[in-house]
Amino acid sequence: MQWTRRLRACLQLVFSGGAPLTSNVRRVRKVLPRFIVVASIAGALFYLYGAWFNWKMRNTEIHLGRIALMNSLPKFLETHSIPSQFVVGSSERRVFPVTNTVNVAGKLYQCALGYETPRFDGAGFLTISGDGVVLWLDAKSGPRIVDRSYVSPFLRSGF
Repeated sequence: MQWTRRLRACLQLVFSGGAPLTSNVRRVRKVLPRFIVVASIAGALFYLYGAWFNWKMRNTEIHLGRIALMNSLPKFLETHSIPSQFVVGSSERRVFPVTNTVNVAGKLYQCALGYETPRFDGAGFLTISGDGVVLWLDAKSGPRIVDRSYVSPFLRSGF
């Protein structure tokens, strides 16, 4: 019995600065739920910021790829070779020849060039037809036309 009193007195002096031990337990019980709520909200905000940033970068890559394809198509149709300047900023992005025929909304498009970057996460690639229509080729959701106003979905399963 006597050693428990000494232990309690030591704990009061060490952990509470002399205040009764039970008041510290009550204080922790009040502060801990607030901390969990604040930490959860901060975690959710960090996740949403990361998702938003990834979405903005993905849309930027779509528009960069669209510009690269539109600029390289005339030279490709004329010389049947890919222009050497189309390493856009880094060697991770690449323009390559594509020979697919794609059906979008009942119209056939003969692809000429494709554009690929790691930002697309292997979900698909951009391609341009001989008449200048930019398409997104995706195995999951099918091909779609990518015009100047295209914006990819924020939370997506595909592109």
